[in-house]
Amino acid sequence: MIIHFAENAKTVADGLILLLVQLQWLGLGLFALRPLLQLADQLLD
Repeated sequence: MIIHFAENAKTVADGLILLLVQLQWLGLGLFALRPLLQLADQLLD
């Protein structure tokens, strides 16, 4: 039972790490896109 719980906890931890990594990449992508969005905004004015 304890071993089973430990395996589940590891799976959950791995899932959280993957989620955090994806959020980090998403944040980097948005950060990189921001100047492009500002430039597009200036061009549209």
